[in-house]
Amino acid sequence: MEKGSFKKIPHCFIYIITPAILLYSRTINVPADFPTIKEAVYAAKDGDSIEVDDGFYFENNIPINKKISLKSKNLFGAVLDGSEEQWRWSSIFLIQAETEISGFILKNANLGILQRYSSDISWTAHDLAILNMKGAGVAINQVSENFGRALLYNIIVDNSNAGFSTNDAYGVNIKNCLVTN
Repeated sequence: MEKGSFKKIPHCFIYIITPAILLYSRTINVPADFPTIKEAVYAAKDGDSIEVDDGFYFENNIPINKKISLKSKNLFGAVLDGSEEQWRWSSIFLIQAETEISGFILKNANLGILQRYSSDISWTAHDLAILNMKGAGVAINQVSENFGRALLYNIIVDNSNAGFSTNDAYGVNIKNCLVTN
């Protein structure tokens, strides 16, 4: 091979080194693909994104147990009302895997977001309005040990018993948040 010349790499080599999760991730739309957020989460696979159209969704105890992204199509356009269930550990979202949640209004539940019954994972929530929670807007409460690493930013919590609550999180980074009432 001459100095300064390069061997051409076949295109198939690029596909081989691309992570499989990127090749097969998809965007699931609620309600176009699934009528509820919970059904979309159940159908999602690791790496998928769920985008929720504007509207009111009366749902709670949505388990996030896969590495997914969940967002409102328009900032504060999707409103999740969890008023149907009020037991002590009920929440709108139950975090059990790495995830990113953004753009929603969460209201009328015991807890907005709860990390519990999970391994030691990192997750992110941002650009949220959390309103009228009987407990905390966001809670990390593992039964034992120090589990949970959350990055929480650009969140407004209003009219709740607590903005952010933990008794044993490994680490919580809270930035640019407002807690009132």
